[in-house]
Amino acid sequence: MEDIMGSERSTEMDSGILYFTTILDDMWRGFKKFFLLCFLLMAVCGAVMYMREKTNYTPVYQAYSSFVVETKTAYGYNQSYSDETTAGQLSKTFPYILTSGALSDIVAESLGVDSIPASISAEAIQDTSIFTINVTASDPQIAYDVLQAVIQYYPQVAEYIIGDTQLTLMDESGIPEKPQNPQNFTGAVAKGVAAGAVVSIFLLFVYASTRKTVRREEDLKNYLSIAYLGSVPKSHGKRRKSKKTVLLDGKGNTTVLRESFRTIRTRVTKNAEENGIKSLIVTSAISDEGKQQWQ
Repeated sequence: MEDIMGSERSTEMDSGILYFTTILDDMWRGFKKFFLLCFLLMAVCGAVMYMREKTNYTPVYQAYSSFVVETKTAYGYNQSYSDETTAGQLSKTFPYILTSGALSDIVAESLGVDSIPASISAEAIQDTSIFTINVTASDPQIAYDVLQAVIQYYPQVAEYIIGDTQLTLMDESGIPEKPQNPQNFTGAVAKGVAAGAVVSIFLLFVYASTRKTVRREEDLKNYLSIAYLGSVPKSHGKRRKSKKTVLLDGKGNTTVLRESFRTIRTRVTKNAEENGIKSLIVTSAISDEGKQQWQ
């Protein structure tokens, strides 16, 4: 009983593998048939991504300044610790000061605009008194102007929260010359071509899976209403010089190939005996291959 169940599972597995490999073969046939359309689809997707990158691109420029924070009220013995603490407090309170409107209103008014046309952030380097302000905008001059306004008015606003501080400039970017996000046309085209390839593979799979052809023994019954006797694996034996067909003379053929023919012979003989068949005609798969009649 276990041997029968194991044989059935093995047969189902072989049938599934055969179906999968046949699908892949049909997909390859479909690719050779529609390869121009596949390449056209990939080219179109690549062109679309190129145009999207070109038209939707918005440059982002960043201007920054780094400072050393000094507290004017600290005593000498704890000056360093106080400066580090103040730098951390500046970075932590900066978002609240900015969103509260106190600083943003002053900066916008100094620039003559209703709202700040840039994004502002601040950070402190851990265990140091170094404090950095970053400004990003779509225009390099705007980013720099906003940064200078923040540097000018931020200590005044922060004084009410953390006390009197002094910011000593260490480094600054100046007016940014290059955007942070340069255009990447190569990457955009590569993504488009990859997307086109994925769509092409999907369409080839749909073509292969919906193609009405014989892949498994059930397909013979469903499509052709005939019984399945067996299958012969593809052979790579020696070929004659003048012909492209393989000579199945038993020399060099594998055991699997010989056994497949024996299986078909046994099933044909059994079926003929059970149904009283006296004559058999074996047709060919291609023209000029030859036919045979047995009696």
